[in-house]
Amino acid sequence: MEISTRIANLLRNIARAEGRSEEEVLNDALALYQRWVPEHHSAEQFAEFQAFLNQMSSRFDLDEDEAMRIAIEEQNAFRRERSESERNGR
Repeated sequence: MEISTRIANLLRNIARAEGRSEEEVLNDALALYQRWVPEHHSAEQFAEFQAFLNQMSSRFDLDEDEAMRIAIEEQNAFRRERSESERNGR
């Protein structure tokens, strides 16, 4: 599974700001999503969830260089994890 750069940056920033792990933040976000959007969700409900994520991301203003550094770092980490997972047959 791939996570967009925007979401990966958002997870990292929230985790840092709250002193939590990225996994905890992601788990909380997904739990909120499950409660917010029913099994057969509408486009309107999904748009509300996207707006919620955008509000959260607006709390963190990164300059372009910092955002790019984080994006590259996250992409490299993802590729390492995927490569390791493939080597281990997962």
